[in-house]
Amino acid sequence: MPWVNCTVTRAGPAENGTIYIALRSTSGSFNNWFVAVPQMEKEMLAVALAAMSGGKNVTASLTATTAYATINRLYVNA
Repeated sequence: MPWVNCTVTRAGPAENGTIYIALRSTSGSFNNWFVAVPQMEKEMLAVALAAMSGGKNVTASLTATTAYATINRLYVNA
């Protein structure tokens, strides 16, 4: 899956500790919840919260754009 520019709309942990991040593509092609890759859950949550707090978009590497697909990489855009 290619890199996608997105807005983080929601982020946080579930009861089982899984980190979920809701992303809306800046092109409007999707608006779904995604799962942070387990090895980097806390780091991705930090990136998502920083983007939300700073009013910045993110660039994400996703396994798919469907709901509950995995986020492999997540970076805040300048």
